Amino acid sequence: MQRDWFAEVNIHAMACGCLLSAALCVAFAPCCAAETSYRMPPSTFNFNSMCAIAEQKLAVPFSRKVYDLPCELVGLDYDSWRYIAYQAERTLWRPEDFPFQIETGHRGYLFSQRVQLNEVAPNSVSEIAFNPLAFEYRNWLHGFRFPRTLGHSGWKLLGRFNDDRAEAAATAGEVYVRELASFMGASYFRVLGSEHVYGSSLRGLAVDCAMPHPEEFPVFTQYWLQRPSAESSTFRFWALLESERVVGAYQFDICPNKETTVDVRAKLFVRGKIEKLGIAPITSMWMWGGGTPPPTDDPRPQVHDADGLTVIGTDNNQLWRPLSRPDVPVVNHYSVPGLIAFGLMQRDRNAASYADNEAKYERRPSIFIEPKTAWPAGAVELLRLPAQHEGIDNIAAFYLLDQPPGEGESFETQYRIHICDDRDVRSLNQLKTSRKVARFEHSEVRQIEAGKWSFRLTAASSNTELDAIDENKLEAGLMNLWLQLGHLSDQKIKKTPAGIEVSFNVNVASNEAFDLQLSLRDSGRDLTEMWSYRCEP
Repeated sequence: MQRDWFAEVNIHAMACGCLLSAALCVAFAPCCAAETSYRMPPSTFNFNSMCAIAEQKLAVPFSRKVYDLPCELVGLDYDSWRYIAYQAERTLWRPEDFPFQIETGHRGYLFSQRVQLNEVAPNSVSEIAFNPLAFEYRNWLHGFRFPRTLGHSGWKLLGRFNDDRAEAAATAGEVYVRELASFMGASYFRVLGSEHVYGSSLRGLAVDCAMPHPEEFPVFTQYWLQRPSAESSTFRFWALLESERVVGAYQFDICPNKETTVDVRAKLFVRGKIEKLGIAPITSMWMWGGGTPPPTDDPRPQVHDADGLTVIGTDNNQLWRPLSRPDVPVVNHYSVPGLIAFGLMQRDRNAASYADNEAKYERRPSIFIEPKTAWPAGAVELLRLPAQHEGIDNIAAFYLLDQPPGEGESFETQYRIHICDDRDVRSLNQLKTSRKVARFEHSEVRQIEAGKWSFRLTAASSNTELDAIDENKLEAGLMNLWLQLGHLSDQKIKKTPAGIEVSFNVNVASNEAFDLQLSLRDSGRDLTEMWSYRCEP
């Protein structure tokens, strides 16, 4: 059978126990930046200003040392940290009723690093001081007042979506803001669309991820937040990224909506040898679903923040890789000529698929990365890790450069982050005029017994060329299947109310892992995206 252009390489990262399974500890590890402030004339503060600051920092060694954290905050666990609550009336820019407001983060628990926040106003650039009066200290923390020198752990962006709740509040003359994004811990951040709850997250950069040695986690050590106006619909800010081997200047533009977009511009300055450089990293969680049964004591059918990786290249070539949870760390590379976009998506939006009214997995956002400038040669890398519970991110995806910049070199990039439902990625300009292919909306993979696997997939055929296939002409010959090991049996293809259902079994002589890729093709034309999977006994 003809195979598609998605060249896939699997790496069993047996020595990578220090990777994402430990990322919550490593990424939020205590660290700090040198006590250096940079001042620029406000009229000239822009991305070039950030680049100048980053270049100045190249000569300053980066330290992960913690200092000045009061003993009361050192040993906080999650529950104790929640005793510290920000008071809504204290948010930055609330008196002006600007469409965007800032809630600063309190240090403690996992967030012990000190982050400097600055306000960029029309006529000034000034540091935002920590204000203990902005917080309510409850339970055994009641009565504590920490010094103004404590500093911040990060920040949250509050604002308004153009939705019914905002319109109703405006009509009633009420103040209405919701959390839009959170920048807390290393270079991690999360962003919401109007109908979402937090799920998958993003990072500024991945350095030596999925290697036999510990990953280096860069940190956003300083932010410059641009004061909005009453008419602002986009929030702009800048960030300084630092680690032992790289310094970066970042500019972000967040436009909140039902599908929120974040435009990112970054320039990286390398000051040490980097083996792997990952652009636009996404992290997520997958525990069970898609044929993998839940634990016997958990009634929820599926638990995941994302159910698959999508990769789109030129000529409308699309790949869908359902996620799974392996017993050992596994890395997959997808070589993509002419990358248009990639992302970790939550396609299943049916609440009954998760049966969890508290976690609301059906409302977790899909995250889609669209390069705005051509990226150098590389591959989309998918990392999957074992995990003991759903509180651990065990999935990562990023664009891996074939040739990372060397010591003393710089690299600049721009991309757009889409926070969306993934109902139709054709909103991307590159896809609006291309031929639409059907997507695999449902897939179920089960290991029946040692060496025998069962597959059932459904391609949703709405408004695609798959609709035109006569039911009487449906035959196994439409299946474009590449199989690494074993042989096929019981191949079936039929039309259902949900689309075209394909089912088959794979038998392998030895009970070992294998890869396969499947699409439906007619007269040399792909009718569906390429479905890619790795079976791991």
